[in-house]
Amino acid sequence: MAIICPSCGAENSAEHRFCLQCGAPLPKRDVISTPAAGAAETLGVATWRLILAYFGLWLLHWVFAWLSFVRDLHIDVPDGRISAISIVEGIIYLVMVGLLLRYAALLGREWPRRFPRYRQILPALTAFLWLLGLHLLYRIFPLFAYLLTPPDAADFMLIIQAVFFVLAFLIAARAALLVYAALPDLVRTAWDDMHNYVLMVENPSNSGKAT
Repeated sequence: MAIICPSCGAENSAEHRFCLQCGAPLPKRDVISTPAAGAAETLGVATWRLILAYFGLWLLHWVFAWLSFVRDLHIDVPDGRISAISIVEGIIYLVMVGLLLRYAALLGREWPRRFPRYRQILPALTAFLWLLGLHLLYRIFPLFAYLLTPPDAADFMLIIQAVFFVLAFLIAARAALLVYAALPDLVRTAWDDMHNYVLMVENPSNSGKAT
């Protein structure tokens, strides 16, 4: 029976007292703990909830866009008209951003526990979520531009574009630098895992002893 190392998550055979991967003490067989199991369920459920929520919001947007009385409804503003469907889109985008931020926070907590050997790629995953959130948030700002005069609206959107560009660049650059610094360890870990998997397939009875 394999024992999961509570420090690095590697599998060890039952006769070992210390982890062959990181050297940490292993729990006894009668008190084996797998902290990653609960994290896996939590992260998996949260991922599916996010996917289903996005699908539901997309479906809601499609329904509102299909309703003629919503599609034809417009609100007069000093320098133009705002369609009701644009307001609905803004609300949906705002909800999507909130869901993304909540999921990003959960991912930051659970990923190192669920995948301790691949925790170095967490900055790339969270950066992707933040960039997606910025993209959705940017879609809301044109609604505010309708409340301004045309020259002011153009200046407003230009400032927003510049701010979002700087934020996106900083987020992407930080993630790229962190992942690049950890790239040798990631390649080595992936190679070791692939090697262990090959050994496990070739010798299933000795899978717990593969390192």
